Parts: sequence; structure tokens; C-alpha cells
Amino acid sequence: MSSFNKYASKSISNAMFNDDLRSALTEFENVPYNQWKNSSITQCAHTTFGSKVDHIKSILGAFPKDSLSDDLKNIFKFSSEFTHIGYTSTLFTSSDAADVIFIDEKKRPYLLSMENFSEIKYELLETACWALIGIYTPSILACLKKILKEESYDKFELIMMKISSVIKRKIKSRNSLYYFFIKDGLIGSDKDMVLPCVCGRINTIKPPHESSEYSCKSCGSSFKLIALSDDPKYIFTSNGPVKVIGCDCPEIEDLPDNERKKLFNQWLSYMQKEEK
Repeated sequence: MSSFNKYASKSISNAMFNDDLRSALTEFENVPYNQWKNSSITQCAHTTFGSKVDHIKSILGAFPKDSLSDDLKNIFKFSSEFTHIGYTSTLFTSSDAADVIFIDEKKRPYLLSMENFSEIKYELLETACWALIGIYTPSILACLKKILKEESYDKFELIMMKISSVIKRKIKSRNSLYYFFIKDGLIGSDKDMVLPCVCGRINTIKPPHESSEYSCKSCGSSFKLIALSDDPKYIFTSNGPVKVIGCDCPEIEDLPDNERKKLFNQWLSYMQKEEK
């Protein structure tokens, strides 16, 4: 809260802090840093970043990702020991060395240094997301549970758990490979090819449907298209029936209730036969 108060704009801090909070912050900021561990108003039994992470885990229980504790500690070491020394800033601000240009499997050019840098950013962002849903959200909920009435707390819990579920789903969808069943003849036609990714993005590939476009611009996942002849309309997968893209038939959610129920009953019967 003290750090936030130092860097937040006037409009934000004035809206969030009342006189009591400002008085508490003033009193805290008058305590010398070396006395924060144990003063008349502060106590801190866990002074290192690593011990703080372990303490939080001991309270919250297992994290949703097994390696989250180590990931957070490694990021802390990376940012404090590597970046501050200057290697990263020197690489991106003072180097005039030539860099080899590579071409990926989709014929897109990239620099090796920037590819590595982008991957680092991805890893940091992913770990931050896991920390958000594995540490920050449970900590906020634990606090709210102590100060709110049960009916009020339940509303906040539902909202925050939904947000966490969305973030978790999008993390897992990163750089995956998904298969789409399309009608034979769709590729190369004058029709748009609409590919809904698991992450939630709707990818629209316009004619002439170049293979370099068979990927999600949000999560980086790749799409493999399987063309089916005739007019199959719907096919059965392990996750349920899906519409064959490009076929002249309604989306499953747009079917009348009786037809949708019939389709899912056929799928269930098929899956039961497969299990035998």
C-alpha cells in the first residue's frame, strides 16, 4: 500500500485513501527500513522473497501449478540479479552487431535475439497469470471471507473464480495444436473460413486461405484442417458433436431443442459403443 501510494496518480490515491489510511501510511513511512521487521506497529517474520512465497503457500495450500513457487523465486532472482546488472539493457540499447534472420515454418522472418526475448516475456507473463490465480485471488478471497457477510462473500467468490477459470483456460491454450474439420472444397473458395480457438478468439481466414494464416493470433496455437467429402454436417468427437466448418447447416447451439437433444443422444450412444 505504501508503494502504491508513492506511484499512484493523485486522482486514484485521493479516491482510495481516506484520512485514517493516510495517517497509518505516514506513521509507517516514518519507521526506518531496518526496523520494519519488528517495530511498535510492524512485524515481519519472513524477510526474504523466497520465505514470503513459502509462507503464503503454507497458508493457502497447494498452488494450482506445482512449480509456481520455484518459478516465482527464479523470476525474482532473474529480475534482481540479471537485469539490474545491465546485460539485458546493454543488449537492446547499445549493440550494433548484425543478427541472422531466420524463417519459421510459416515463412515468417524473425531475429534469434528477439525470438528469445519474446519467449522470456511469454514465460514471465504466464507465471504472472498463475500467480494471479494461485496466490493473489485466493489471498483476496481469504481476506474478504473474514470481513464480509457470507451472502456478500459468495458473490465476490463467484466472480473471482470465473475470472480465474478464464485465465487458466487461456494459459493452457497457448501454443497448442487444434484440429478443425472442414467441408471439402472450402479451401480456395470465395467463402470466409471461421475457426474458433479454444482461447476464445474467433479467427476469420479470408480467401485464398493461405496456410500461413492457420494459427490463432491471440494464443499462438496452430490449426490443422481436415477436409471431409460429401456433406457430413456434424461429426462426433470425444468432447461432443461439432459442426463441420463450411457445411450449410445451423450451428449446434442454434438447433431446435428437440434436434439438438437428438444429436447429443446419437453422440452419447456412439461414445458408449466406442468404450466397449
